[in-house]
Amino acid sequence: MPRISLLHYPKIADFFRLKRKYDPDEILQSDWYRRYAPHFA
Repeated sequence: MPRISLLHYPKIADFFRLKRKYDPDEILQSDWYRRYAPHFA
């Protein structure tokens, strides 16, 4: 898991949980999301 995500985004796990709740088909994505999302699956 990239350390920068936890250091700079302490609530990142909540973000990914809510992102998957409201966008279950993952239609909205960015390069940042594709990079970090696999670490919080």
